[in-house]
Amino acid sequence: RCVVGACVCAPDRFGERCEHNIFESAEFFPAKDPLTSPSRCAKGRAWSAGVSEMMDRIKQIQFPSSCKVENTMVFEAPTHGLGANLHYLTVALNRALRASKAMV
Repeated sequence: RCVVGACVCAPDRFGERCEHNIFESAEFFPAKDPLTSPSRCAKGRAWSAGVSEMMDRIKQIQFPSSCKVENTMVFEAPTHGLGANLHYLTVALNRALRASKAMV
């Protein structure tokens, strides 16, 4: 979508005109410095607004008005090392957020 003349890409797209797909392009090097782009301010504002929306949604999911079973996903840490627990925690949080449930 365009915001003040700048392309604001969907989460899986990137590039000056959103021409690259993150699942198809392993790397990307812009033709010109993005900091010199006239659209950098519009893109920056769009990203800031998107981050605020995402944080609000995560707070709604993680702190529901009621803690009923259908609103939560239970996570129990295995007795492994720190790295393995961080991995399990990341996967569990991802699954909970995808299901719009609080992780407990």
